[in-house]
Amino acid sequence: MLAENVVQLTYFPYRGDDNLLSNDQYENELSSRYDFNPRIGSVEIQRISEAQQALPYVEDVMQSIGVTYEAILEYLLSPDDPCHHLDIPLPREASCNEDFDRDSRKWMIIYNSIRDSRDKEVQYAAMLCASWKLIWGWSLWHVVKISPPVEKVLRSARRKYARPENIRQMTCCVCLLVDCNTHGEILEFIDNEDEEEYERARFEAREKEERYIGANGIVPTHVKLRLPWHIENLNSINHRKYMVSLPRPIGERVPTEFPKKISTMFWRRTPESWDHYRRDPFYPCSHPGLCEDVKCSCWLAKVPCEKACACPGGCDRRISGCKCAQKGRPCSNREKCPCYALNRECDPDLCGKCGAKEVILDRADIHGDMCNNVMIRRNIPRKTHLGTSTIHGLGLFMGDDVQAGEYIGEYKGEIITKAEAERRALIYDQRGTSYLFGLNNSKLVHCNDETLFLISLKQSKT
Repeated sequence: MLAENVVQLTYFPYRGDDNLLSNDQYENELSSRYDFNPRIGSVEIQRISEAQQALPYVEDVMQSIGVTYEAILEYLLSPDDPCHHLDIPLPREASCNEDFDRDSRKWMIIYNSIRDSRDKEVQYAAMLCASWKLIWGWSLWHVVKISPPVEKVLRSARRKYARPENIRQMTCCVCLLVDCNTHGEILEFIDNEDEEEYERARFEAREKEERYIGANGIVPTHVKLRLPWHIENLNSINHRKYMVSLPRPIGERVPTEFPKKISTMFWRRTPESWDHYRRDPFYPCSHPGLCEDVKCSCWLAKVPCEKACACPGGCDRRISGCKCAQKGRPCSNREKCPCYALNRECDPDLCGKCGAKEVILDRADIHGDMCNNVMIRRNIPRKTHLGTSTIHGLGLFMGDDVQAGEYIGEYKGEIITKAEAERRALIYDQRGTSYLFGLNNSKLVHCNDETLFLISLKQSKT
């Protein structure tokens, strides 16, 4: 499952009793990788925690008195106080004195997007804000700014990082699901200019905050640097890139003659084609003519074309599957299956009658001459038991006999970028709970199921 990049750290992580770095060294490491200033936080972090805990209770109160988030936003964000004529215990500005900037572009967009509320609703919102401030001592604004309506507006307002305009551009060419959460990427930045702009704004903001930080750890609102829109809205640094195969124009001229199919031995001699640690995420090509002539993305990455590619059907680089069944042998590592040799599972659409389709659909025990190279597609893990390991902490033990190279289970979890993995590792390593596993040249998996307890004495035995 694809996971977003998180660059903002709102708390100082617990490191356990034994740690390798001093507090000062660790703070410097955190500050270098996250938007985090250890000197700021005691009050702001407390407000974030309190707001998250109070959110469901606030919604219950709002429902009981007939107040909506839109009415509260209108009361707090309106340039002129809409309830100045009412006899309220506290003026509106009492609820707008912490982490509040009515004139920032983000909140102007939100204010212009909310529907107009009735005067009675706004008045109830004003009394609720004043009462909350009197009872709890902090502003209801901290709850409202993390509310679902605000998050919805922020997501829809990402102009530069907007989603594709139609379903065709969001349909995954691998699993055929719309807005698939497994294939493709969530990029932290689209290009180098965005990254340079972000780092420059981050440095200037940190420098300014250090000069004006108050004794209570809060930076006054009027000295906070206004970052660019896609930086100010921190979630929008995540740009979704879908794995789609773009169609070619109808009537396009297709070559009538194609070179001989490239052999398995050629791809085997090209590590980029089968070694996942050398490969970047795959995106199908789409073009007229031969891949070698147009130098498409597959040709540049030194990988074979897949069935999802929209290059001509006779492309010599296109994977054609195996023919093990025609030779009377099962697909496995011991029988020299071409699919297995290229570090890929058999595809029922490509491998013909190797038995992959029957094994996947029947989910029965594999025996005899049945295909042995569809284990992940079958999704039937081997029997394992969780217990105390003599190597390190907890370990996963086999419940039956297994040979080297046989399938045990799938390492499942969040798919993250290398930059995100480095940020997480800074926290996980200090706790001794790092379960990051390389997926390809630019992505890692952070495991979140029992397979994270797999331990081996020697790599050759896994």
